[in-house]
Amino acid sequence: MVALYHRDAHDGPGQVIDSSLFENLFQIVGPQAAAYEKLGIVEERRGNRLNFAAPRGAYETRDGRWIALSGTAQSVAERILIAIGHPDLITDERFSTNSARLENVEQLDELIQAWMSQHNLGEVIEIFEREDAALAPVYDIAQIYDDPQYQARGTIVHVPDDELGDIPLVNPQPRFSETPGRIRHAGLPRGAANSEILKEELGLTDEDLERLEDEGAI
Repeated sequence: MVALYHRDAHDGPGQVIDSSLFENLFQIVGPQAAAYEKLGIVEERRGNRLNFAAPRGAYETRDGRWIALSGTAQSVAERILIAIGHPDLITDERFSTNSARLENVEQLDELIQAWMSQHNLGEVIEIFEREDAALAPVYDIAQIYDDPQYQARGTIVHVPDDELGDIPLVNPQPRFSETPGRIRHAGLPRGAANSEILKEELGLTDEDLERLEDEGAI
């Protein structure tokens, strides 16, 4: 849209959009480049934790489900402590500030996990929503199928397939109001488009196709 606007606004020929897979994902690492160049810090694996904020992680509930929570901001961290039944920890010197929580992250994680182990996923979500604390379930595919938001948006669509019948695929993203994407097929058999491509696009004859078949080229 930006490129199209630039073209229209400046009455120009347009521009090349250069986008790579790794650069889009590289944004996920956040401030690691600055930490390395300015402080010489090389980040290592930390599981679900961050080295600059706590609490943060994934925790298992009593019914074997998983949730992810993040208390990067002080106010959110305090609401999480209230949600897990420990409002007293807000003023506890071990957990009263982010830096203190990072120093005592093992104890903090143990407290959170102990509370999670006493509640089913539905109870956890209800309590955290009531306290306005940041949390989200970590879905498996069965939970995704049952989620009303996925269903309402039609995130999964069924496409006919000659071998497997209707198979579920992920609907094209992003959504366009006037020209929505669609999946025409799940993948055609090998050679199914030979005639369309070789004859209609490249101008080969039926005799050419027969020869190529005899030679094993198609």
